Amino acid sequence: MDDDSTSQQALTVKEATTFLANEGYHTVEQQEWTKLNETLESQKQQQDKNDQQQSDKGNDENTEKDDKEIAEEKTNSEEPKTITIEVTPGMMINEISSKLAEEGIIDNETEFEQYLEENDYARLIQIGTFEIQSGMSHNEIAEVLTN
Repeated sequence: MDDDSTSQQALTVKEATTFLANEGYHTVEQQEWTKLNETLESQKQQQDKNDQQQSDKGNDENTEKDDKEIAEEKTNSEEPKTITIEVTPGMMINEISSKLAEEGIIDNETEFEQYLEENDYARLIQIGTFEIQSGMSHNEIAEVLTN
């Protein structure tokens, strides 16, 4: 056998990263991955704390309002809003959910991230520019980001 026919050409890190990005994957270095996981865990803990405080506060202040009244108030007070979000290579789902929360599209970043993970959308998010509207469900947003 000829050495040329059995040898394999090694990819550089840049070539491998570019190939994976073109295939729809996101790559991060180990140090960044560790930091992102630490940040995510911190955010989850803070969200749990905030949820508990909100729950305690809600029980004290809003016991006379039922869920239907609260939903109607929210619907009546908000007009639909459209935002444009750009997903860039290497962007993590927590960055996307943070942007959506900042723009008032979603209420709970952690809940949205969990939805993406549990329903296998997280690995399918595409690179590009997307229009998202307020009032869209997690499923509708995920479908926009993955098509």
